[in-house]
Order: sequence, then structure tokens, then C-alpha cells
Amino acid sequence: MRGDWIMGGLCKGMGLHDEMHFNLSMRRFAVWSLVLNLLSHFPAFAGEWFVSPGGNDAWSGRLPTPNAERSDGPVASLERARDVVRNARAAGEQGVCVVSVRGGIYEMKEALKLEAQDSGTPEAPVRWRAYPGETPVLSGAVALDGWEVWKEGIYRAPLGVLASKRGGVRQLLVEGERQPLARYPNGDPANPIAGGWAFAGGTVWPMYADKPGEDKRTLEVLEKDLRSWAKPAQVEIVVYPRFNWWNSRARVKSVDSAARTVTLAEDCSYAIRKGDRYFFQNALEELDAPGEWVADLEEGMLYFWPPVGKRPESARVVVAPSLLIMRPGTHDVEWSGLTLEGTDGNAVLLERTERCVLDGNHLRNVGDWRGNGVTVVGGKGNRIRYNTIEKVGSTGIFLGGGDVATLTPGDNVAEHNRVEHFGVDFKQGVGISLSGVGNRALHNHIHHGPRFGVMHGGNRNEIAWNHIHDVCLETEDTGAIYSGGRDWITPRGSRICYNWIHDVPGFSMHEGRAVTPHFAWGIYLDDNSGGVDVFGNIVARCGRGGMHGHGARDCVVQNNIFFGNKDWQVDFHGWSILQTFWERHLPTMVKGYESVVQQPAWREMRGMDLHPKDAPLPDGLTMRGNRFEKNLVVSSAAEVPVLSILRVPFSHNVFESNLYWAPGGQVRTGFRKAGPDEGPQLVPALQGSFGEMPQGWRFISKTRQPARAVLRFAEDGSGVRLQIVCEANGDGRSEEHVLTGGEMTLEAGATYRFRARVRSEKPGRMTMGCGSAVPRVYSWQTGKGEVEVASEWREREWIWDVPAQGSPEWNAQMKTFFLRLGWRSEGGTLELENLRMHRVQPRSEWEAWQANGADRHGIVADPLWEDPERLTLRADSPAWQLGFERIPVEQIGPQPRRP
Repeated sequence: MRGDWIMGGLCKGMGLHDEMHFNLSMRRFAVWSLVLNLLSHFPAFAGEWFVSPGGNDAWSGRLPTPNAERSDGPVASLERARDVVRNARAAGEQGVCVVSVRGGIYEMKEALKLEAQDSGTPEAPVRWRAYPGETPVLSGAVALDGWEVWKEGIYRAPLGVLASKRGGVRQLLVEGERQPLARYPNGDPANPIAGGWAFAGGTVWPMYADKPGEDKRTLEVLEKDLRSWAKPAQVEIVVYPRFNWWNSRARVKSVDSAARTVTLAEDCSYAIRKGDRYFFQNALEELDAPGEWVADLEEGMLYFWPPVGKRPESARVVVAPSLLIMRPGTHDVEWSGLTLEGTDGNAVLLERTERCVLDGNHLRNVGDWRGNGVTVVGGKGNRIRYNTIEKVGSTGIFLGGGDVATLTPGDNVAEHNRVEHFGVDFKQGVGISLSGVGNRALHNHIHHGPRFGVMHGGNRNEIAWNHIHDVCLETEDTGAIYSGGRDWITPRGSRICYNWIHDVPGFSMHEGRAVTPHFAWGIYLDDNSGGVDVFGNIVARCGRGGMHGHGARDCVVQNNIFFGNKDWQVDFHGWSILQTFWERHLPTMVKGYESVVQQPAWREMRGMDLHPKDAPLPDGLTMRGNRFEKNLVVSSAAEVPVLSILRVPFSHNVFESNLYWAPGGQVRTGFRKAGPDEGPQLVPALQGSFGEMPQGWRFISKTRQPARAVLRFAEDGSGVRLQIVCEANGDGRSEEHVLTGGEMTLEAGATYRFRARVRSEKPGRMTMGCGSAVPRVYSWQTGKGEVEVASEWREREWIWDVPAQGSPEWNAQMKTFFLRLGWRSEGGTLELENLRMHRVQPRSEWEAWQANGADRHGIVADPLWEDPERLTLRADSPAWQLGFERIPVEQIGPQPRRP
């Protein structure tokens, strides 16, 4: 009735022509309604197929559920779905092809492999997706049959053909969670990073000094850690050898209990030294805690002590190397909404593919030692986006692609992903790794990993809008975003922009002593990294500094905020030809430079007009071309320096228009200057017999290298010279020889300057300081000012303050002071002459910094935070007057999908 009334009302007042036109329109509307009604009973895509655990590979796959006669319905396997789509496209299907995967678990012993013939087109891709509202799980783990009780609480089951599985049985999952291999010492759930370690025996040796004759396969075991195993060849060691950079895993070859040594069947990354942490795993004798398991491949049995409340039948052995592999030539294929778990290698591998997409998937508990979540090797235009990738054995996402010689971009992108708890097994595993040219990591949330959040090489890659925190949790000498550049050309043209980086502690452990926060930066431009733009980042609370430029060159660092980092906020530590870095890496730098310098694409690359051989300046310094401008550099404690600058020629690097701040307004830059000398010369004259130790001087260091200090006449007869002579051990190991003497009386709270002319027979490092002590009462000394010394005579000076009365370092008995001189060299002679010390009027470290020509327009001022947690600025912040630009923090991290 209501419809008739409406129609009647509409027709009233219409002429005949209008009424006829209206009736024709209504007939057309009725036809289209019928068409739309019929289409609603068919799949949304002309080419849609369905997969279901309850399907049948003999069916067509055209129906989402079996028909009433159970003569047709979804297929049962991804392989069959691939084949029917492949056949359909070969038969002429040109529209969008969709494979909808129903919820449930799909056990896969091998990866689904897609080839070029499984591709779509840019306009009509092939889409593999989760059926709406359901969660399909692709699992590379299978259950074992035949469980039986072996001992109280411990079960065993035959491995069958898995005993001969390539690479062995590496992982056991219970309800999707990895279970630990039986190990000694047991892991400590309450302290998983610092607990559960044994420590190597041997001879103490400096971490960064080479040791002649050492190998990478010998472990010296402390007596309390000697173990006896029936099958040592099945046992492995997991160890951090020599450095705390990453770990190694190696099989045991033999055990010599009498010598207390374990010989390994393969090399570790470095030699194992005294105090290095390790544990043994996969020995049946060590199976002594719930959750632990052992795979005895010789016997063909798996032994398992289930976690409390679990049955052995809940265990799943990981068997699949990968779950999805797209071979070269595959293009225009999309995957969305699936869960993938349980692989030994890369869960997903895209090998020279184009325009393939992984969107909104969940990857968990994938990858063993070298297994990543997603690996993109070569290809171009691939997108890894909106995925959650967690608990990965090595790296979350690896992106390669592009050509370095021609700078052709790969345009592979990882964006809006959540990458967390990576590097579960291999501690060099990172959140996202970029290689090649023109690849990008954008808007990702990366957290909880042992080492780098993002590692990048190659050229013209972009790392932007990422939220990175709680990384560098298990290693030292590390950073949230890291690059190296020993080839001179890496990572030129790359951009690090608008990232929010915070809480990056770093971790060190030797001889059972854990140290954290320690030796970690937010942005780490290591080993001559060149040509990077660092713009608009916020970096806070890192274990050493906000940014480290180690030999970095041609880098532009602008408009960043560095706040509250532990040891200082920013450092530039340049290289010198006197260091082994330069000599050791120069051939590689020359080779890298000459490999591309003639390529047309490289002609406009910043800094490529200088050959590495021509980089050293007359004083031996090599750092050039960096610009540090319009940054906010803020310490959260007055005693923490804002800067650490070493071996940086200010004539070839620019520091300008930055804002610095520390509580109280007195910023520490590490530079000291002072006014004219005041009062008498205070260093006592060197006295004694020539050729012997000067009176009142003595060595206080204990070293293996023999050393002596003697008096000599100056060559021109103008005075007396002090020589420190140390003999080389022939093992390449250098030690610091520390000499004290020259007692004098200084005033509390006063500032002094010590000067001397110095040179050395061989390049080495000299430190100079001042100290005061009364045994068992107090001991005080200045920081050690370090300089490099070469064969030419150079005038050097050091400035220090004596503690003021009432300061924490002052003591009422602090009357007499002495010089403290250190010399580190692999043999040779250090000479000093014209030693003198005067009281001076101090100048601030800020004035001393500006005296180098730095920050002529920079300021020391409170930045005036609007939000101290997010480090946003008030409208009246003095930073705006320097030209600082707002950092849009709301755009950092994964963003909502656009409509």
C-alpha cells in the first residue's frame, strides 16, 4: 500500500511524456535489481577458489563448502589450489583470481612454491587470502606417534624418517611455542639474558688485541663445568666468542677431561677466550627440567619432558624448511590474513619477484639460526605490509634488490609491520635488514631484539617513520639503526628520517659479570659510513649515545633530538692514518670507490669527488664532509657531556646552529680551554742519573711487556728529556704502561694546564692526568686525556680541575698531587720534554667548543618541552629561532589503513 501511494504521488502532475519516461526508468531499475540479485548468489570474483582442511583435492575448489551430495567443494591443499588457478589462467582466465583459505591448520612438510605461471597482472593480481572471519594456519610442524614413558616425567617417541632430516631436528613446538633443548647450565626463566651461563677458562687477554696462534675451535672448561656425555658428537655449544657482538653455534668433536678442553667440529666466528659465556645443548644427560628435549639422531628417538600440565602428544616437530617460496619471474601475487608458524629456514622467500605483496599476515615462531620471517632477494616493487612478525630465529624482514653500479632502485618496501622478539637463536638477527638500492623500511614498530633494530647497507635506501625501542638487549657495540662503510660507497644516498628511537641499552658480559646499559647507540654510522642524511629523528635513553659517527663522512645530520643518553648525546670519532683502521681497510675502500666512480649514476653522489687515497689531511686525520646542524642535544644530568668529539678536523666538518642543554645550563662538550698562565711553573725539574729512572717517578702498571723510564739529554742540549721505552712481545698485543711522579702542591678548586712536547718512535696513544691519594684514606684522579703520538714533535696540553672544598671528590688530606702518564704501543719509545704546569683561569667547555669555530650561531638554552615524554616542544621554545622544524610524531609507527 505504501509503495502504491508513493508511486501515485510521484505520478500526479506528470505529463504523458514524463509518465512514459518514468515507467521506462522503473523497468530498467527492475532489470538491474534482478541482475544484482542473481550476482549476489555467486562468488565475489569471477575466478575464486576455496581451500579447506575438510576439502578434497579431487573437487573443483569452486565452492566454499561441500555440496549436499559431497561431490564437489573446496580443495584440501594449497598445492592443489595453485594448480587449479594455474590451469585456469593457462586456459584464458584474465580477471582477478582469488584463493580463499578457510580456517584451520594446514600441516606442510615442504613449502608451497609459486612460479612465473602462477602470476597475475598489475590490474588483475592473483590473491591468496584468509576466508573472511576465519584464521587459516600454515604450520611446518608435525606430531609424533608412539610416545612412551622413558623415565619419570620424561617421554620418548621414534623420529622415523626425521632422524635423517637434513640439518637435524632443530625445533619443538608446544601450542605454537618453542621448547628449549636440554642444556647445561639450565636457562634461568627469571633472568633469561644474564642467567644460565658457564664461562670459559684460559688466560686473560684484552678483547680487541689479537692473540697469536689461537684457533676458533678450542674451549677451555673450568673444572666445575666438565661434563661427561655418552654421545659428545651430538652435543652443541652456543657461545659468545671473544666479542659480545653475536653468538656462534658449533658441534662438539671431542672432550679431553684431563686437559679440560672441548674441541669443536667447526669454527666459531672468533676464538673463545677466558670469560666468554656459553652453554652446551642436546645432551641426554642434561635433560633435567620441564620443557626440555633432546633429539638423538643416532638412535632415532626424541626425548621430551613436557611443560607442567602438558602431554607429550601436544608437541610438534618442525620439519618444513619454508612455508611459501615465490620463484624468479613470479609477479603480481598477494597474500593476506594467514598465520604461518614452524620453519627452520625463511618462512617466506621472494626470489627475484615483482609486485608481490604480503599484507596483514601473522608470522610466529619461524626460523632457526639462519631463518628469517620474510626474505626478499632481488626483484622489484614488492610490498611487505601490515604484518605481525614475532619470535623469529634470526631476522624479521630482509629486503634486497636494485643495482649498485647503476643505482637502479629495487623499490621493495617493508611498511606498517610489527616486528618483535627477533634474533631468538642467532643474536646477529635484526628487525629489518636492508640491502641493495632504493629499498625502504617505513612506519614499522620494531622492538625486543638482541642487536640492531634496522641494519642497512647498499645505497639510497630509506629508513623512516619507524618506532624502535628495546633493542640491543643482549649485545654490545651496537645500535638501533646500524650501517658500516668499509668499502667507501656504503651506505651513500640513504636516508634515516623521522624515527622515534628509545630505550636501547646494550649489554656486556664477561666472567659472569653483566653490565647494562652499555655500549649502544640509537643511530650508528660505523666504519666510514658515508653520505647519509639523518633528519627529524628523536633518539632517547641509549646505553652510550644518541648517534655515533665512527669515521663517518659526507653525512648531513639535521633537525634531530638527542636526549637523555647515558655517556653523551652525540659523538663523531674520526679515523687517523696512525690507526690500524685506516691502513687495514684502505685497499677495500679503494676497490669500492674505483668500482663505481666512473659510472654515470654516481657522478652526482655526495663526496665521490675525493679518492680514498687523497682523504688524509696533513695531520693524518681523515674525517671530512659532515654537517651537524639545527639539532637539539640535551643531557638529562649535568655531569653527562652533550658531545664526544675525537680526531675531527673542524676545517672540514661543520657544526652549526645547534641547541645544547643540561640541567644547570653548563654543558660539557669535552673541550677545555684556559686563559694565560698564572703564577710559577709547578712541575719539579727532572732529576737523577742519565740513563736511569728519574727521582720520584715509578711505574704503577703491571704488564707483560718489559718497560723502563730513563732520563736523556735533549738532542740540542737545551734540557732534559724523559723517555719511556717498552719492548714488543712479538704477539701484536699492546699494554698501557702507567708512570707517576712529579709531586707538587695544588689549590682546591683551581684549574691547571699541563704542557709538554711529545713524540714517539712508533705510533701509539698517550694519556695524561693528575692524581692524589693517601693509602686506605682516599684516591682521586682526573679523567685520562688521550692523544695520539707520532714521530714528529708536537706540543700538547691538558687542562684539569682540582676538586673544590666540600665537593664529593674533595678530601681534607688532599694536599700533594702527582702526574699520571700512560703510554700504549706495540713496542717503541715515547719521549717528553719541556714539562710544565701552571694555574690558569678556566673557560667554560662551551666557550672552548666555540673556540674551534663550531656553533658560532648555536645556543645553550632550555628547549622547553611541551611533553617531556614524547619530547615535543612548546610554542616559545628557543629551538624555533634556530630554524628547527616540527617533528610530526603522530605519523611515526604503523598507521591505520587508508580507505
